[in-house]
Amino acid sequence: MISWDRTLYEIPDQRSTGEARDCVVRALGLAANLSYTRSWDMLRRYGRKTRRGTTWATWLRLIDAEYPTAKRTWYAKSITVADFVKQCPTGSHVVFTRGHALAVLNGTVHNWKPAHWDDLETRLVNPPRASA
Repeated sequence: MISWDRTLYEIPDQRSTGEARDCVVRALGLAANLSYTRSWDMLRRYGRKTRRGTTWATWLRLIDAEYPTAKRTWYAKSITVADFVKQCPTGSHVVFTRGHALAVLNGTVHNWKPAHWDDLETRLVNPPRASA
């Protein structure tokens, strides 16, 4: 059985008032145990524009600079969120699906996007997943 955490992560220092497309900010914050503000500031420093989401280039610059020992995995074929959780039941992970990012912490999927709360068949995209 896969565990889900559907908390919307409305934390006191969150800048998301007026923010949009901040799923990578939230996923990074959860996986790296950072506040929303710290996560937001880090991504902004590497090129994220407010309300525009996070590009692959921005994500990779941040990972290269801030987490150089993070394991990155590219899959030969697309796998589902459920498959990923079964393969990686421990650790902190940021995973990407088409147009969305979420965190998987010790086998629990942390996802705040209501349209995909129960969609275990959503496929991960290549490139990368970073694990702390």
